[in-house]
Amino acid sequence: MFSIPTIDANDQLLEVELDGETFFVRLSWNSEAAFWVMEIQNYNQETLVAGVIVVPNVPLLARFHYLDVPPGELMALLPGDDSSIPRDGFLTGKASLIYMTEAEVSAIKGGPR
Repeated sequence: MFSIPTIDANDQLLEVELDGETFFVRLSWNSEAAFWVMEIQNYNQETLVAGVIVVPNVPLLARFHYLDVPPGELMALLPGDDSSIPRDGFLTGKASLIYMTEAEVSAIKGGPR
C-alpha cells in the first residue's frame, strides 16, 4: 500500500504506476457540491472510468473491476467521523489517496479474485 501525492489544484492529473502499469488519476473539485470527483485514464490517456465521487474510506474501484482499471484498489483515507473530504484535505494531510496492490487486496480477501 502506498500514498499517491496530490497537488494544490482544483483539477489535477496525477501520473502514477499501479501494479506495474502507468495510469493517470484525475481529481476534480466540485465547488458547488463540495466533493472530489475521480477519473482513471490508461497510459494513452483514454478514459476508463469517470465521475466517481471520492467517498472516504471505501474502495473506489470495486464496482469497476470488470473494466481495464488498475487491478488493486484506490481509497481515500479520512480518519474520524467526517463524511467528506474538504478541498484542502489531501494537501493538509487530513486525507490521503492510497493504492493497495492486487496482491494486498487478495491477501485481505483470503485468496485470488
